[in-house]
Amino acid sequence: MPSKGSTKLLVAAMAVVATSGLLTLPAGAANEESSLTGDSYEIPDPVPGGFASWSDLMSVQNSLNRRADEITETAEAAGVANGLGSIIVSAPMRRIDLYWKGSLPSSVLALVDDLPSGQSVKVHDASYTLAQLKEAAAPLTQQAASSDGTRIVRITPRPEADGLEIGVVGNVDAARNLTAVAKMGIPSTIVNDGGVAPESGNRDGEFAPYHGGGGVWRYKESKAVSYNMCSTGFAVSMGYNSDGIITANHCGRASENAPPYDDSMYIADSMNSNLYTAGSRNFSSVERDISTYKLSGTYKAKAEIFRGAVGSTFSSPVTGSLGVYLGDYVCTSGAMTGEHCSITVDRVWDTILTGDDDEIHWRYEMASGRNQLPGAIASGGGDSGGPVFTPNSYGVTAMGVISYGDVVHVPCESTKFNAGTWPVQTICYNRVGFQPINAATLRAGVTLKTS
Repeated sequence: MPSKGSTKLLVAAMAVVATSGLLTLPAGAANEESSLTGDSYEIPDPVPGGFASWSDLMSVQNSLNRRADEITETAEAAGVANGLGSIIVSAPMRRIDLYWKGSLPSSVLALVDDLPSGQSVKVHDASYTLAQLKEAAAPLTQQAASSDGTRIVRITPRPEADGLEIGVVGNVDAARNLTAVAKMGIPSTIVNDGGVAPESGNRDGEFAPYHGGGGVWRYKESKAVSYNMCSTGFAVSMGYNSDGIITANHCGRASENAPPYDDSMYIADSMNSNLYTAGSRNFSSVERDISTYKLSGTYKAKAEIFRGAVGSTFSSPVTGSLGVYLGDYVCTSGAMTGEHCSITVDRVWDTILTGDDDEIHWRYEMASGRNQLPGAIASGGGDSGGPVFTPNSYGVTAMGVISYGDVVHVPCESTKFNAGTWPVQTICYNRVGFQPINAATLRAGVTLKTS
């Protein structure tokens, strides 16, 4: 939503046009590899890391991520997860870097020593556990701004589990003197996040069964009045033969704090001319920026997401989900700007401040990454709620739900405005922030639909 003052900190992740590590939980999702066949979609970006194709890269990365999931889950099951500091995945190096404080338990050591040929795990001594870093980060979210307006807007565990990176709006030197920072007792790096904190971020209309990556409107009048739009994420099952859609929480109403609430999900018909009520919200988390919507009547959601450019009718089946780790390559596929790959995850377990002058919220356990191609888009206004994924041989692996963009704006060259199906250009970002899908579905009490 537009800021009403001159000290805008954050903006919601939808398109608003006036007249706008290690993040893993037990997946509980279907096997990522299925027997599905069908047309393939070729990612146009250059393939990194010396791989012959994106398919080859993602095959190695998904194998490493599955082992990283197993390490995390085994440690949790054995009650030894408190030694875990950080996990970094590198598909180009075919390696997992595991940061662990203390002796490596035998159950984890067995997984480290048993990897497919050509892959390896390198174990490093961690200065702190992830639990210690999260505990140290918590008081920072309560720190008031300094007299000159300097404010903490992000707290991220450093990749090597040796401290925290603290992002601020304002003066870095003033931030070092903030009471919560001075008392922290853990090494920290303080950086200026750009003077404005991160901003939150349609495929054309359709009828049920609904795909991920399609357009969703915040309220019924928006198409005629203010064009507030987001994207659908993934299809989910809610039990008793009920289907739903998971998307970003801030997409669902004009305000997350105050009435009047509008808890309906509006989707454009296939002619993109009328809005109709497709479902109603049945779960909402401001802190994780996720909501689920139970579809109305006999409406169903399809275990597929739209791929390719804006307005594309091509879709790929969702075959499962994996945890998110530092170093992962991921793709986004929002309704406003289309598909973007070459995005590398460089922050996990992010605690980040998003909103605007009227509504400012701390979001927890977020992941984010930048598009590695110069000036390239990772997300844009209107993409919020859309899918974050990795391609695989049979379709796509679900990774997360788009929440916000970045202070670094890049040219918008592939949006619905450029395609002639949107009245005003949106804002595009080089970074995308998202809630990992396994954490999102577990918290919402739903199951990812898979093909």
